[in-house]
Order: sequence, then structure tokens, then C-alpha cells
Amino acid sequence: MVMHEVDPAAPDGEAGARRRWLQAGAGLFAAGLFGSLSACGGDDRSPLADSPTPTPTGSPSPSPVATVTPTIQALTDNDLLIFILQLTYLQAEFYSMAILGVPLPPDLAGAGAPAIAGPRQITFKTAALGEMFRELAFGKLDQLTCLREMLGSAAVSRPAVDLDVTENGVFTRIARSAAIVKSPETFDVYASEEAFLLASFFLEDIITAAYKGALPLFQKSATIAICGGLLATSACHTAMVRSQLYLSGLASGSTLRQRSIRLSDLRDSYDSATDLDQGVSGGSATTPNNSANVTNADGEGLIYGRPPQLTLNVVYLTNLPATSGGFFPDGLTGTIRQTART
Repeated sequence: MVMHEVDPAAPDGEAGARRRWLQAGAGLFAAGLFGSLSACGGDDRSPLADSPTPTPTGSPSPSPVATVTPTIQALTDNDLLIFILQLTYLQAEFYSMAILGVPLPPDLAGAGAPAIAGPRQITFKTAALGEMFRELAFGKLDQLTCLREMLGSAAVSRPAVDLDVTENGVFTRIARSAAIVKSPETFDVYASEEAFLLASFFLEDIITAAYKGALPLFQKSATIAICGGLLATSACHTAMVRSQLYLSGLASGSTLRQRSIRLSDLRDSYDSATDLDQGVSGGSATTPNNSANVTNADGEGLIYGRPPQLTLNVVYLTNLPATSGGFFPDGLTGTIRQTART
């Protein structure tokens, strides 16, 4: 694997795009900004020690970390990075179109990446929420740039992704499966802040859990160090979305908290027979309460994680053996392509 070195003293760091946006204002979200996104690296990336992950101790939790680990072939760091890269393509394309109003340029999507139908820019009625999502969008572009730099010539191009909201689009299928809408209704996640928060919630939790599940499988300390940082960034993004979803769900008559629980139950139905995934409040989909559940973690403070093949069950929207489906109609490129749930 080619690991590209970055000068720690360089003026740009991993948050370069975000910093430039904060300095210059929202006018930077045009096609020209993409050429200035910085690579990953910096002086906060000291390698981690190659030591076993300790087993936490403490009292049992009603929501334990998933212990389902499928029997899989030995995976290289490159295999895992290519897998994470393609999940990041999904996020980056979603937020680039919905928040910044432009698709990923060829130098970030890769040669031969197919066109994407479905996503469009959302108009926020709440200015502060729009600002937070702009920061998140730039963060995804930074992460994508970092992963492509780590892989170098081994980086694959973005596969086909489904971000559509029409009758057969992925978001409508998710919403119907979660009993958020009924046929023939569709679920347009770009039409309102509330719908967009639900779509972001569904995606953010998937990717953060994927990082958590993949991190122990990396072998090189330098890769672990960088991907640990990417996991932390993803967890911050997820917490932002979950907190805003919870707060919006407290409004009189809102069904957002119920819907978040239904979506978390749906993710659970794809990857296991147990109830491990969590919505943004306590209670159930029928009777949620006001208790906040911003962090999708167990009683020992560990966030929920999924092994790569179980992550594929969720992004393919199936609890059956499959090599494509859901957000990836043609599947992923690379070694990690097939689901684990049978």
C-alpha cells in the first residue's frame, strides 16, 4: 500500500477546506473549491501502538456492543480502506449535492464514475442547521481526499450509488420499510429539513459503525492512527445529526423521534436478530419518551460497530446473502463485496 507522507508543518491540515470556508464564508461552495482540498496528514497523527484491544469491564448493559463477527477471509489494510472509501463516496456525493449544490468532480470521484440520478440541493429554513451541515459536507470531502491519498494508485473510482427519492428510489424504499410512508407515497429527503435529518441519521450511523467495526482489523499502526482519527470525525458528524434530530423531534406534534427509532430498528433487521441499534430518544417507536439518546453507545460508553460484511447487509438493505442492492445497485468494487447475514 502506498502511504503518502504529509509535511506536518504545511499550512494546510486535514481540516484545510473547513478552515478556508470559515475564513472566507459560504461563497466557497462552488466547483472551484474542490481543487484546493488538502490531503490527510498533520502533526496530530502519531502512530498508535500495535497492541491488542483491551476488553472493557463493568456491569452488563441492555444495549451491548454487537458480538456477531462473521467468518471472513484475511483482509489487508488496502481491502479495508477500499471498502471504507466507497462508503465515503456515498456520503460525500450525498452531501456535496444536497448541501453544496455540485457533484463530486472527476478528480475526487475517480475515472469512469457513473452519473448519479436523484440528489438535489436542499434549502434550509433554519440558518444555523444549514451552517452545521455545510461544515459536515466539507468534512466528508476532507475524509474522501484523505482516503484517496492513503490508497494512492490503488484507490478505486466511485461505484454506482442510488440517492433517489422516486417510487423505486432507495430513500422511498427505506421509508416504506420503516413505516414512515405507505405506498404509493414517496419520501423526498431533499424537500424539508426534517426529512433530510432522517436521511442523514440513517447514513451517518451506518458509516460510524462501519469505521468502528473495521478499525480492529487494520494491521499497520499508521493506518490505525489515521482511521482512528476518521472514526472520531465521523462520530462527531453523527452526534451533530442525532442531536439536531432529537431537538427537532421535541416540537409539538413531531414524529421525528418515533421515526428515528423505526429507522434504527430497520438497520437492526438487516444485520442481526438482536436489538442493538438505537434511535435518538428512549422508549419505543409507538411511545417514545423525552430522554435524549444522542450517542449510539452501550452502558460502557462504546459506540456501536458492525463488521464490514454486516455493514454491507445494511447498505444493500437486505438480511440475505447479496453482492449488490440498496445504496449500491451494482455492488462495491474490491475484496469486500458480499454480505454476511444468512
